[in-house]
Amino acid sequence: MQPAYEPIRPASRKRAAREGYCLGRPLFAAALLVSLFSLITCVVLWATNDSLVRVYVFDTKLALFVHRNAGAGCRNATHPHLSSCPATIIDHYESALEASSCTDIRPLASSDDGVKWGNVSYARYPLVTDGRDSLVFWGAWFANMKPIAVLFAVFFLSLCFQVWRFWCFQPAENSLEGGELCPYGNQCQFNPQVYNQMTFRQSCAFRPSHGTHFNMWLEYTLTASLQIVVVCLNFQGFSVNELWLVLALHASLTMIGYIVECNLDTLFMPCLHQHRDTMLLGQARATAALARVFVAEALAWLVHVSVWTLVFSKYNQAKAEVDLLRSQAADATCGHGQTIENIPGWVEAILYSQVVFFSLFGGVQLWQIAAFLYKTRAAAQAQARGDRGWEAAWRQGKLRVWQAAAAAYAVLNVVSKMFLAVILIFAAAM
Repeated sequence: MQPAYEPIRPASRKRAAREGYCLGRPLFAAALLVSLFSLITCVVLWATNDSLVRVYVFDTKLALFVHRNAGAGCRNATHPHLSSCPATIIDHYESALEASSCTDIRPLASSDDGVKWGNVSYARYPLVTDGRDSLVFWGAWFANMKPIAVLFAVFFLSLCFQVWRFWCFQPAENSLEGGELCPYGNQCQFNPQVYNQMTFRQSCAFRPSHGTHFNMWLEYTLTASLQIVVVCLNFQGFSVNELWLVLALHASLTMIGYIVECNLDTLFMPCLHQHRDTMLLGQARATAALARVFVAEALAWLVHVSVWTLVFSKYNQAKAEVDLLRSQAADATCGHGQTIENIPGWVEAILYSQVVFFSLFGGVQLWQIAAFLYKTRAAAQAQARGDRGWEAAWRQGKLRVWQAAAAAYAVLNVVSKMFLAVILIFAAAM
């Protein structure tokens, strides 16, 4: 297959006049202030109302009971007429709960097919135990977790990254209007003439207009994964293994996003220091990179939808149980005479606001992919028409996409955390 277009190298490269950018230092100064506000809010809440949410997490174990003949006991010497067999006790529990009209919960019967190893058959029954007794290390970790302490870690880590971005911010020198090799000129970290002589401070410089940034995705991996755990802890219905699964899946999700953006960088970053041999759509290597983008993006959305489906299912379970208790308050059979309130509105506000913000992160990356493909198609059409300057316009267009995406990520990052802090302020004031 022939490439869709061929690059044209300008004969002369004049430095373009410096323009204003949406990614200037004021944006990251504002992000720093918002992060500081969120951290201060968290500290105040921790000091004044650290019991806003008390959580309980549990673990599950599979109990195995040996099948016995009908009427066989368990050698209860104290009360010979009673059976000490756990299977018998659980059978009484099952029967009583099944007969109750006051709950929709139906326990799993222990008399099903069971399991068999060798010649011995076992009845099996799932039991819930305290998370502190879990056999996995994260059981005790989640069981002793304070949501406000986790939130403090999220805000503190985010603040550290924002301080670095503001302190080490490096503005772009041009917008590629004069055919420059890179928007950062000779200060580009990929410039072979200077990167061996760079100081430590220069190597740590934050260049938001220069494609993908591992530090950004590292921050998301650390903070967003803990942030979604805080959301889950509000529903009181997660086991330690489910919480760990949500944490690990979301950390993997952000790294998949980084893989997508690395491939977008390879395809569409206009820095000629970094990508001297422009990759063109229609070439085999470009097709492979684009295929990686689509496959990884589809996988990322699958993980995202799966995680939030789990979170919403747990929330709906808790809400259904609370609604059942409220409906039974004056029931003739199940009345308890207690005033049962709805799940607090701030819990729902946290859930819905965070799913919107987390989805918007994925939406930005989808927009990135669509925008790059649109700019590339427009460049191919301009070249086919014989328009002069089509390559310069193509490179400038790709740079604007990178800048807009970086600005959107920066805003979403701090605003999602600020919303969480503001909602908790209202919760504490209620």
